[in-house]
Amino acid sequence: MQSSAPKLKRPVGVAIIAIVAAAGGLLSLFGGASVLPGMASGPFALAIIVIIFGILGLALGAGFYTGAMMGLDGGHHNLCHLDRARNI
Repeated sequence: MQSSAPKLKRPVGVAIIAIVAAAGGLLSLFGGASVLPGMASGPFALAIIVIIFGILGLALGAGFYTGAMMGLDGGHHNLCHLDRARNI
């Protein structure tokens, strides 16, 4: 059985932001990871920080691409329950 709610399309700008964020995260991971075995020069602590930001960039890109926090998932959010409680 299909849902009666129409599937919302992801805006093109959000898709572009998701791709750029994920690509930046991936490049940060590669950059930080190349310092760890000695293939590139740089401080070890900075490499760890860059790897952490790379992981966060990948998570941000995945979050934008899936659209879960933008309400594109069609799920129920806490505000829906507040509106029902006020009989709106």
